[in-house]
Amino acid sequence: LADLVLLAGEQGIGAAVVAADVMRPAPTVRPEDPLRVAFERMLANGVRELPVTDGAGQLQGFVDEISIAHASASAAARPAG
Repeated sequence: LADLVLLAGEQGIGAAVVAADVMRPAPTVRPEDPLRVAFERMLANGVRELPVTDGAGQLQGFVDEISIAHASASAAARPAG
C-alpha cells in the first residue's frame, strides 16, 4: 500500500496510465452456479468476493467467502432427511 501511495503522489501519473491500461477481466459467477464453483473461482483468482452476473452480463450482486462459509455451515447443521 505504501508503494501505491508514493506512486499516486508522483506528478503526471494520473494522465499517463488509466485503469483500462492495467485491468483484467473480472471472474464472475451466475445466480444458478453452485457455491462450490464460486469458491473454486475465488481460489483460482486470488479474490475474496465475486460479482454475480445474469446471462446478459448485468450485475446482480456479489458473493463472498463469508457468505459461502455461512451457507455451508447452515447446510451441515440441517438434519438429514
